[in-house]
Amino acid sequence: MRNILILFCLLLIGCKQEKAPYPYLNEINSKREKIGLKKIDSTFIRNDSKNYSTYDKVNKRFYDVHLRLKNEYRKAKGKPTYWKKIIRLDKTNGKLNSEEDIFRSGFYKFGYVGETGIYEQLKFIYVFEDYKYYRGRTKDSILINKGWQYKYEYPVEKKGVTSNRPQSKYWVKKIETINKSQADSILNSWGLEY
Repeated sequence: MRNILILFCLLLIGCKQEKAPYPYLNEINSKREKIGLKKIDSTFIRNDSKNYSTYDKVNKRFYDVHLRLKNEYRKAKGKPTYWKKIIRLDKTNGKLNSEEDIFRSGFYKFGYVGETGIYEQLKFIYVFEDYKYYRGRTKDSILINKGWQYKYEYPVEKKGVTSNRPQSKYWVKKIETINKSQADSILNSWGLEY
């Protein structure tokens, strides 16, 4: 009976995950090279140690792929660094939507709600094809256009509010859409290059 129960549990676990129907790791590095994206090589590892995207058959959706550098945690927190790569997949069919390379300056503050870290970071985003983005459970969508996007995120102090931490201020995340020359300039000021 115990062996049957173990076998049943293994089958349930196996049914919950499957490979994405489209290639998205080093199989498309030649495409990345043409576009100008960072290529995936042996220095990258998955955050969750799987080498394929996760498909949840119960909720019928694909989840994004998060890659980081193997030596990421050996770097000093306050130093500028290439942080990670996020490969965004269409939730319904697993098709590649976009890819983000994220850099951090090393500057961060704790936010107010949940005391999460708000980092100064720069995102180089490439959208592979136009797609509709649905926010939350609403039917309203935003059209995301093919091509490059650059996002600059940083903590901003909110006046008149104190944090949960003693002698700490309230910080919120500010996000700006910038152009390529601004993104390159910020990255160069951190001593990094794309």
